[in-house]
Amino acid sequence: DVCSSDLNYKRVPKAEFANEDARAFYDYAIRALGVRPENIKLMLDEQAYEVEILAAFQNWLPVKVKKSRTDVYVFYSGHGLPGEDGKSLYILPQGADRQFIAKTALNQQEIIAALQAVKPKSVTMFMDACYSGQIRTGDTLLASARPIALTSASVNFPSEFTVFTASAPDQIASSSPDLKHGIFS
Repeated sequence: DVCSSDLNYKRVPKAEFANEDARAFYDYAIRALGVRPENIKLMLDEQAYEVEILAAFQNWLPVKVKKSRTDVYVFYSGHGLPGEDGKSLYILPQGADRQFIAKTALNQQEIIAALQAVKPKSVTMFMDACYSGQIRTGDTLLASARPIALTSASVNFPSEFTVFTASAPDQIASSSPDLKHGIFS
């Protein structure tokens, strides 16, 4: 089980309540899904840089997954952004830099490939992010970004994947100050 969150970004606007969302999912995974705490990789703030996230998927996860027997859950709360080609989708880790998104963000296809490589029984992804180029408050994520409506399905998930997302590609994933969480979470 991999749990990732990014709240205190240094080079892009913060993702409101992302750490709270990740902690809530951590508790949910233990109580409702029956996942043992030692099988959960909770990544918050400085633990959620691109390298640490990649290491979790490529080094930590393969040790935890038993081929064709392990159910894997992935939770992400933070920013998403479409690539300049309008087809690629990125999640923005802690160290994302607005000038170098393609170099400092994680392509969702990379994550899918890493998950497929460990050959789990199933993968369930919970993505509390949007890819519209806007943040939960409705402001623009990057000064040069325009809200983008992706019109084609740019990510083809394998049959063993179930994916729950906070929004459609042309919608904003919102948060609630009253709940102190993303509304999806």
